[in-house]
Amino acid sequence: MERLGGSPVEDAIKLLNTSRKDTNLRLAQRGFELARISGGKVLLKNKETGEIKQTFEIETLDNPNDERFGEAYTLLAEEFGTNVLEPKSIMQEQMQGLRYGFPIETGMHAVLLTISKNIEVKKDNGELKIHKEIIGVADIAVIPLQDEHAKFNKECVLGQLYIATKTSKNPKENYRQYGFGRELMISGYEYAKNEAHSRCLQLIGAVGECTYTSRAFWEKVGWKRIYVQKNNDQSKNWKEIQYIQPPLAFNIDTGEIEEGSGDEPEHLMVELFGKDSNKNPKINEKLINIVNGIYKSSNYIPPEAFGLVSEDGQLKSLNQNANLEITEKLIKTYKRHTEAIIPHLQNFSEQLRDMNVRFLTKAEIEAEKLVVEDYITPAEADDITGKDSNNDTNRSI
Repeated sequence: MERLGGSPVEDAIKLLNTSRKDTNLRLAQRGFELARISGGKVLLKNKETGEIKQTFEIETLDNPNDERFGEAYTLLAEEFGTNVLEPKSIMQEQMQGLRYGFPIETGMHAVLLTISKNIEVKKDNGELKIHKEIIGVADIAVIPLQDEHAKFNKECVLGQLYIATKTSKNPKENYRQYGFGRELMISGYEYAKNEAHSRCLQLIGAVGECTYTSRAFWEKVGWKRIYVQKNNDQSKNWKEIQYIQPPLAFNIDTGEIEEGSGDEPEHLMVELFGKDSNKNPKINEKLINIVNGIYKSSNYIPPEAFGLVSEDGQLKSLNQNANLEITEKLIKTYKRHTEAIIPHLQNFSEQLRDMNVRFLTKAEIEAEKLVVEDYITPAEADDITGKDSNNDTNRSI
Protein backbone atom coordinates (compact mmCIF):
# COMPACT_ATOMS: atom_id res chain seq x y z
CA MET A 1 0.00 0.00 0.00
CA GLU A 2 1.29 3.47 -0.85
CA ARG A 3 1.94 5.42 2.34
CA LEU A 4 -0.05 8.65 2.63
CA GLY A 5 1.60 10.00 5.75
CA GLY A 6 -0.49 8.40 8.51
CA SER A 7 -0.55 5.06 10.26
CA PRO A 8 -1.24 2.02 8.05
CA VAL A 9 -4.91 1.80 9.05
CA GLU A 10 -5.33 5.57 8.64
CA ASP A 11 -3.85 5.24 5.15
CA ALA A 12 -6.44 2.55 4.35
CA ILE A 13 -9.25 4.82 5.55
CA LYS A 14 -7.92 7.74 3.49
CA LEU A 15 -7.79 5.57 0.37
CA LEU A 16 -11.39 4.51 0.91
CA ASN A 17 -12.41 8.14 1.25
CA THR A 18 -10.44 9.46 -1.71
CA SER A 19 -11.56 6.69 -4.07
CA ARG A 20 -15.25 7.23 -3.26
CA LYS A 21 -15.94 9.40 -6.29
CA ASP A 22 -14.51 6.81 -8.68
CA THR A 23 -16.75 3.94 -7.59
CA ASN A 24 -20.28 5.29 -7.03
CA LEU A 25 -21.29 4.87 -10.66
CA ARG A 26 -25.05 4.79 -10.08
CA LEU A 27 -24.89 8.07 -8.19
CA ALA A 28 -22.70 9.66 -10.85
CA GLN A 29 -25.17 8.71 -13.55
CA ARG A 30 -27.89 10.56 -11.66
CA GLY A 31 -25.71 13.56 -10.96
CA PHE A 32 -25.28 12.86 -7.24
CA GLU A 33 -22.37 12.16 -4.92
CA LEU A 34 -21.86 11.16 -1.30
CA ALA A 35 -20.03 13.37 1.16
CA ARG A 36 -19.05 12.44 4.69
CA ILE A 37 -19.18 14.89 7.59
CA SER A 38 -18.46 14.58 11.31
CA GLY A 39 -20.85 12.80 13.63
CA GLY A 40 -21.23 9.75 11.41
CA LYS A 41 -23.37 11.56 8.86
CA VAL A 42 -23.30 10.93 5.12
CA LEU A 43 -24.81 13.47 2.73
CA LEU A 44 -26.37 12.77 -0.65
CA LYS A 45 -25.62 15.90 -2.69
CA ASN A 46 -26.26 17.26 -6.16
CA LYS A 47 -22.87 17.08 -7.83
CA GLU A 48 -23.31 20.38 -9.69
CA THR A 49 -25.14 22.60 -7.20
CA GLY A 50 -24.06 21.04 -3.92
CA GLU A 51 -27.70 20.89 -2.79
CA ILE A 52 -28.24 18.28 -0.04
CA LYS A 53 -30.93 15.80 -1.08
CA GLN A 54 -30.79 13.43 1.86
CA THR A 55 -28.88 12.94 5.09
CA PHE A 56 -27.95 9.44 6.26
CA GLU A 57 -26.58 8.54 9.67
CA ILE A 58 -24.17 5.76 10.62
CA GLU A 59 -24.49 4.48 14.18
CA THR A 60 -22.90 1.72 16.26
CA LEU A 61 -25.33 -0.77 17.74
CA ASP A 62 -23.55 -2.65 20.52
CA ASN A 63 -26.52 -3.61 22.71
CA PRO A 64 -28.26 -6.82 21.56
CA ASN A 65 -31.40 -5.69 23.38
CA ASP A 66 -31.60 -2.44 21.42
CA GLU A 67 -35.00 -2.11 19.76
CA ARG A 68 -33.25 -1.51 16.40
CA PHE A 69 -31.58 -4.93 16.51
CA GLY A 70 -34.65 -6.68 15.11
CA GLU A 71 -34.84 -4.37 12.10
CA ALA A 72 -31.11 -4.76 11.41
CA TYR A 73 -31.26 -8.55 11.72
CA THR A 74 -34.27 -8.71 9.38
CA LEU A 75 -32.36 -6.80 6.69
CA LEU A 76 -29.46 -9.26 6.96
CA ALA A 77 -31.82 -12.25 6.92
CA GLU A 78 -33.52 -10.96 3.75
CA GLU A 79 -30.10 -10.69 2.08
CA PHE A 80 -28.48 -13.93 3.21
CA GLY A 81 -31.34 -16.22 4.14
CA THR A 82 -31.70 -18.01 7.45
CA ASN A 83 -29.87 -21.07 6.11
CA VAL A 84 -26.63 -19.04 5.99
CA LEU A 85 -27.16 -16.26 8.54
CA GLU A 86 -26.60 -17.48 12.08
CA PRO A 87 -29.64 -17.53 14.39
CA LYS A 88 -30.56 -14.27 16.06
CA SER A 89 -29.62 -15.69 19.48
CA ILE A 90 -26.05 -16.50 18.35
CA MET A 91 -25.57 -13.02 16.89
CA GLN A 92 -26.86 -11.44 20.09
CA GLU A 93 -24.44 -13.57 22.10
CA GLN A 94 -21.52 -12.48 19.91
CA MET A 95 -22.41 -8.86 20.71
CA GLN A 96 -21.90 -9.76 24.37
CA GLY A 97 -18.65 -11.59 23.71
CA LEU A 98 -20.32 -14.92 24.42
CA ARG A 99 -20.79 -18.24 22.66
CA TYR A 100 -23.30 -20.69 24.08
CA GLY A 101 -23.43 -18.60 27.24
CA PHE A 102 -19.68 -18.44 27.95
CA PRO A 103 -16.91 -15.95 27.05
CA ILE A 104 -15.33 -16.39 23.62
CA GLU A 105 -11.71 -17.48 24.02
CA THR A 106 -10.27 -14.69 21.85
CA GLY A 107 -12.21 -11.95 23.67
CA MET A 108 -14.07 -11.05 20.48
CA HIS A 109 -17.36 -9.23 20.68
CA ALA A 110 -19.31 -8.08 17.66
CA VAL A 111 -21.15 -4.84 16.92
CA LEU A 112 -23.58 -3.82 14.21
CA LEU A 113 -23.00 -0.69 12.19
CA THR A 114 -26.22 0.66 10.72
CA ILE A 115 -26.78 3.37 8.14
CA SER A 116 -30.24 4.88 8.20
CA LYS A 117 -32.35 7.68 6.76
CA ASN A 118 -35.03 9.70 8.50
CA ILE A 119 -38.58 9.21 7.23
CA GLU A 120 -41.80 10.76 8.46
CA VAL A 121 -44.38 8.29 9.78
CA LYS A 122 -47.95 9.28 10.60
CA LYS A 123 -49.17 8.09 13.99
CA ASP A 124 -52.73 6.90 14.68
CA ASN A 125 -53.62 10.32 16.03
CA GLY A 126 -52.46 12.00 12.84
CA GLU A 127 -49.22 13.36 14.27
CA LEU A 128 -45.99 12.89 12.38
CA LYS A 129 -42.97 11.24 13.95
CA ILE A 130 -39.48 10.65 12.61
CA HIS A 131 -38.43 7.04 12.09
CA LYS A 132 -34.86 6.03 11.31
CA GLU A 133 -35.19 3.48 8.51
CA ILE A 134 -32.15 1.20 8.38
CA ILE A 135 -30.93 0.81 4.79
CA GLY A 136 -27.59 -0.88 5.44
CA VAL A 137 -25.96 -3.08 8.09
CA ALA A 138 -22.44 -4.32 8.76
CA ASP A 139 -21.78 -6.98 11.39
CA ILE A 140 -18.15 -6.56 12.45
CA ALA A 141 -15.76 -7.55 15.21
CA VAL A 142 -12.17 -7.00 16.29
CA ILE A 143 -10.53 -10.43 16.57
CA PRO A 144 -7.40 -10.70 18.79
CA LEU A 145 -4.87 -13.17 17.41
CA GLN A 146 -2.86 -15.96 19.02
CA ASP A 147 0.42 -17.53 17.94
CA GLU A 148 1.03 -21.22 17.31
CA HIS A 149 1.40 -21.74 21.07
CA ALA A 150 -2.08 -20.28 21.75
CA LYS A 151 -0.53 -17.17 23.30
CA PHE A 152 -1.98 -13.78 22.41
CA ASN A 153 0.52 -11.86 20.30
CA LYS A 154 -0.89 -8.31 20.70
CA GLU A 155 -2.17 -8.30 17.10
CA CYS A 156 -5.75 -8.19 15.87
CA VAL A 157 -7.77 -7.98 12.67
CA LEU A 158 -11.10 -6.49 11.75
CA GLY A 159 -13.43 -9.37 11.02
CA GLN A 160 -16.18 -8.45 8.58
CA LEU A 161 -18.94 -10.90 9.47
CA TYR A 162 -21.82 -9.73 7.27
CA ILE A 163 -22.62 -6.61 5.25
CA ALA A 164 -25.76 -5.79 3.30
CA THR A 165 -27.66 -2.84 1.87
CA LYS A 166 -31.39 -2.78 1.32
CA THR A 167 -32.56 -3.88 -2.11
CA SER A 168 -35.94 -3.58 -3.81
CA LYS A 169 -37.53 -3.78 -7.23
CA ASN A 170 -38.73 -0.24 -6.51
CA PRO A 171 -35.82 2.02 -7.60
CA LYS A 172 -36.64 4.49 -4.82
CA GLU A 173 -36.11 1.79 -2.20
CA ASN A 174 -33.06 0.12 -3.77
CA TYR A 175 -29.82 1.28 -2.12
CA ARG A 176 -27.45 -1.20 -3.76
CA GLN A 177 -24.45 0.24 -5.65
CA TYR A 178 -24.81 3.71 -4.18
CA GLY A 179 -21.66 3.40 -2.10
CA PHE A 180 -23.30 2.81 1.27
CA GLY A 181 -21.36 -0.43 1.74
CA ARG A 182 -18.15 1.56 1.37
CA GLU A 183 -19.36 4.08 3.97
CA LEU A 184 -20.04 1.24 6.40
CA MET A 185 -16.55 -0.12 5.74
CA ILE A 186 -14.97 3.26 6.50
CA SER A 187 -16.86 3.34 9.80
CA GLY A 188 -15.81 -0.26 10.43
CA TYR A 189 -12.14 0.62 9.98
CA GLU A 190 -12.55 3.62 12.28
CA TYR A 191 -14.23 1.47 14.91
CA ALA A 192 -11.53 -1.21 14.68
CA LYS A 193 -8.75 1.37 14.92
CA ASN A 194 -10.23 2.85 18.11
CA GLU A 195 -11.09 -0.54 19.61
CA ALA A 196 -7.58 -1.88 18.97
CA HIS A 197 -6.05 1.22 20.55
CA SER A 198 -8.25 0.91 23.65
CA ARG A 199 -7.18 -2.73 24.05
CA CYS A 200 -3.47 -2.02 23.37
CA LEU A 201 -3.51 -4.16 20.22
CA GLN A 202 -1.96 -3.61 16.81
CA LEU A 203 -4.56 -3.70 14.05
CA ILE A 204 -2.79 -5.51 11.20
CA GLY A 205 -5.60 -5.82 8.68
CA ALA A 206 -9.14 -6.80 7.77
CA VAL A 207 -10.51 -10.17 6.69
CA GLY A 208 -13.72 -11.73 5.47
CA GLU A 209 -15.21 -14.88 4.02
CA CYS A 210 -16.52 -13.71 0.66
CA THR A 211 -18.57 -15.22 -2.14
CA TYR A 212 -17.47 -15.04 -5.75
CA THR A 213 -20.35 -12.69 -6.62
CA SER A 214 -19.11 -10.08 -4.14
CA ARG A 215 -15.48 -10.10 -5.34
CA ALA A 216 -15.80 -6.81 -7.25
CA PHE A 217 -17.11 -4.96 -4.19
CA TRP A 218 -14.37 -6.22 -1.90
CA GLU A 219 -11.64 -5.42 -4.41
CA LYS A 220 -12.99 -1.86 -4.65
CA VAL A 221 -12.43 -1.43 -0.92
CA GLY A 222 -8.88 -2.79 -1.10
CA TRP A 223 -9.33 -6.49 -0.34
CA LYS A 224 -7.63 -9.28 -2.29
CA ARG A 225 -7.78 -13.03 -2.71
CA ILE A 226 -4.89 -15.23 -1.54
CA TYR A 227 -2.78 -17.19 -4.04
CA VAL A 228 0.14 -19.56 -3.52
CA GLN A 229 2.89 -21.22 -5.53
CA LYS A 230 5.80 -23.48 -4.58
CA ASN A 231 8.90 -21.84 -3.15
CA ASN A 232 11.50 -21.12 -5.86
CA ASP A 233 8.85 -21.41 -8.59
CA GLN A 234 9.57 -18.55 -10.98
CA SER A 235 6.61 -19.20 -13.28
CA LYS A 236 3.42 -17.17 -13.61
CA ASN A 237 1.31 -20.00 -12.20
CA TRP A 238 -0.60 -19.33 -9.00
CA LYS A 239 -3.36 -21.20 -7.19
CA GLU A 240 -5.99 -19.67 -4.94
CA ILE A 241 -5.96 -21.08 -1.45
CA GLN A 242 -9.06 -23.06 -0.49
CA TYR A 243 -10.99 -21.96 2.57
CA ILE A 244 -13.85 -23.56 4.48
CA GLN A 245 -16.04 -21.94 7.12
CA PRO A 246 -16.76 -24.77 9.62
CA PRO A 247 -20.21 -25.34 11.14
CA LEU A 248 -21.56 -22.64 13.44
CA ALA A 249 -24.16 -24.59 15.41
CA PHE A 250 -23.65 -27.76 17.47
CA ASN A 251 -25.72 -29.87 19.83
CA ILE A 252 -24.22 -29.36 23.29
CA ASP A 253 -25.49 -32.73 24.54
CA THR A 254 -23.92 -34.76 21.72
CA GLY A 255 -21.29 -32.53 20.11
CA GLU A 256 -22.88 -33.25 16.75
CA ILE A 257 -23.46 -30.60 14.08
CA GLU A 258 -26.97 -29.15 14.27
CA GLU A 259 -29.29 -29.79 11.36
CA GLY A 260 -29.07 -26.89 8.88
CA SER A 261 -25.49 -26.08 9.85
CA GLY A 262 -22.40 -27.34 8.08
CA ASP A 263 -19.28 -26.49 6.12
CA GLU A 264 -19.48 -23.39 3.90
CA PRO A 265 -16.76 -23.10 1.21
CA GLU A 266 -15.90 -19.42 0.72
CA HIS A 267 -13.19 -17.18 -0.72
CA LEU A 268 -10.99 -15.75 2.02
CA MET A 269 -10.17 -12.13 1.18
CA VAL A 270 -7.93 -9.80 3.15
CA GLU A 271 -6.37 -6.39 3.36
CA LEU A 272 -3.20 -6.35 5.41
CA PHE A 273 -1.99 -2.92 6.46
CA GLY A 274 1.50 -1.51 6.34
CA LYS A 275 4.47 -2.63 4.28
CA ASP A 276 4.07 -4.79 1.19
CA SER A 277 2.36 -7.89 2.61
CA ASN A 278 3.46 -9.93 -0.41
CA LYS A 279 7.06 -9.62 0.84
CA ASN A 280 6.44 -10.24 4.53
CA PRO A 281 8.55 -13.30 5.47
CA LYS A 282 6.06 -14.23 8.22
CA ILE A 283 2.95 -13.83 6.11
CA ASN A 284 2.17 -17.57 6.03
CA GLU A 285 2.26 -17.69 9.81
CA LYS A 286 0.06 -14.60 10.09
CA LEU A 287 -2.57 -16.06 7.76
CA ILE A 288 -2.75 -19.23 9.86
CA ASN A 289 -3.11 -17.10 13.01
CA ILE A 290 -5.92 -15.12 11.35
CA VAL A 291 -7.88 -18.22 10.33
CA ASN A 292 -7.32 -19.73 13.77
CA GLY A 293 -8.68 -16.49 15.26
CA ILE A 294 -11.78 -16.68 13.06
CA TYR A 295 -12.47 -20.28 14.02
CA LYS A 296 -11.89 -19.70 17.75
CA SER A 297 -14.19 -16.66 17.67
CA SER A 298 -17.02 -18.00 15.52
CA ASN A 299 -16.92 -21.81 15.50
CA TYR A 300 -15.34 -23.32 18.60
CA ILE A 301 -17.57 -23.51 21.65
CA PRO A 302 -16.01 -22.79 25.07
CA PRO A 303 -15.46 -26.04 27.03
CA GLU A 304 -17.50 -24.58 29.92
CA ALA A 305 -20.63 -24.99 27.76
CA PHE A 306 -19.98 -28.75 27.91
CA GLY A 307 -19.42 -28.71 31.66
CA LEU A 308 -15.63 -28.68 31.33
CA VAL A 309 -12.74 -26.38 32.11
CA SER A 310 -9.28 -26.27 30.55
CA GLU A 311 -6.40 -26.13 33.02
CA ASP A 312 -2.82 -26.23 31.75
CA GLY A 313 -4.05 -27.68 28.49
CA GLN A 314 -5.99 -30.47 30.21
CA LEU A 315 -9.80 -30.77 30.18
CA LYS A 316 -11.45 -31.35 33.55
CA SER A 317 -15.03 -31.41 34.74
CA LEU A 318 -16.45 -28.24 36.25
CA ASN A 319 -18.13 -30.48 38.77
CA GLN A 320 -15.42 -31.55 41.19
CA ASN A 321 -17.62 -34.45 42.32
CA ALA A 322 -18.05 -35.88 38.82
CA ASN A 323 -16.73 -39.39 38.43
CA LEU A 324 -14.23 -40.41 35.76
CA GLU A 325 -16.86 -41.97 33.48
CA ILE A 326 -18.97 -38.81 33.37
CA THR A 327 -15.92 -36.62 32.81
CA GLU A 328 -14.68 -38.79 29.95
CA LYS A 329 -18.12 -38.64 28.34
CA LEU A 330 -18.12 -34.83 28.52
CA ILE A 331 -14.62 -34.68 27.04
CA LYS A 332 -15.65 -37.02 24.22
CA THR A 333 -18.65 -34.80 23.45
CA TYR A 334 -16.50 -31.67 23.44
CA LYS A 335 -13.88 -33.25 21.18
CA ARG A 336 -16.57 -34.45 18.78
CA HIS A 337 -17.46 -30.81 18.04
CA THR A 338 -13.79 -29.82 17.66
CA GLU A 339 -13.27 -32.64 15.15
CA ALA A 340 -15.59 -30.76 12.79
CA ILE A 341 -13.27 -27.73 12.92
CA ILE A 342 -9.66 -28.84 13.43
CA PRO A 343 -9.22 -30.53 10.01
CA HIS A 344 -10.11 -27.28 8.24
CA LEU A 345 -7.34 -25.35 10.01
CA GLN A 346 -4.92 -28.20 9.31
CA ASN A 347 -5.86 -28.19 5.64
CA PHE A 348 -5.47 -24.42 5.42
CA SER A 349 -2.05 -24.61 7.09
CA GLU A 350 -0.92 -27.46 4.82
CA GLN A 351 -1.74 -25.39 1.72
CA LEU A 352 0.77 -22.78 2.94
CA ARG A 353 3.59 -25.20 3.66
CA ASP A 354 6.70 -24.33 1.59
CA MET A 355 4.67 -21.83 -0.43
CA ASN A 356 5.08 -18.28 -1.65
CA VAL A 357 2.04 -16.12 -1.03
CA ARG A 358 0.59 -13.27 -3.09
CA PHE A 359 -2.50 -11.17 -2.60
CA LEU A 360 -4.05 -10.36 -5.95
CA THR A 361 -7.04 -8.62 -7.51
CA LYS A 362 -8.56 -9.70 -10.78
CA ALA A 363 -7.11 -6.59 -12.44
CA GLU A 364 -3.60 -7.36 -11.18
CA ILE A 365 -3.84 -10.93 -12.46
CA GLU A 366 -4.81 -9.68 -15.91
CA ALA A 367 -2.19 -6.91 -15.94
CA GLU A 368 0.64 -9.31 -15.10
CA LYS A 369 -0.80 -12.03 -17.37
CA LEU A 370 -0.65 -14.54 -14.55
CA VAL A 371 -2.04 -18.04 -14.96
CA VAL A 372 -4.21 -18.65 -11.91
CA GLU A 373 -6.31 -21.53 -10.70
CA ASP A 374 -9.24 -19.99 -8.86
CA TYR A 375 -11.06 -21.93 -6.17
CA ILE A 376 -14.53 -22.85 -7.48
CA THR A 377 -17.02 -23.13 -4.61
CA PRO A 378 -20.09 -25.37 -4.97
CA ALA A 379 -22.31 -22.29 -5.35
CA GLU A 380 -20.16 -21.03 -8.21
CA ALA A 381 -20.09 -24.48 -9.82
CA ASP A 382 -23.87 -24.63 -9.67
CA ASP A 383 -24.11 -21.27 -11.43
CA ILE A 384 -21.66 -22.41 -14.09
CA THR A 385 -23.69 -25.55 -14.76
CA GLY A 386 -27.00 -23.71 -14.54
CA LYS A 387 -28.17 -25.37 -11.34
CA ASP A 388 -30.16 -23.46 -8.75
CA SER A 389 -28.18 -22.96 -5.55
CA ASN A 390 -29.24 -21.25 -2.34
CA ASN A 391 -25.68 -21.07 -1.01
CA ASP A 392 -24.76 -17.92 -2.92
CA THR A 393 -24.57 -14.93 -0.60
CA ASN A 394 -22.56 -11.77 -0.12
CA ARG A 395 -21.43 -12.97 3.29
CA SER A 396 -18.12 -11.87 4.50
CA ILE A 397 -16.84 -13.76 7.40
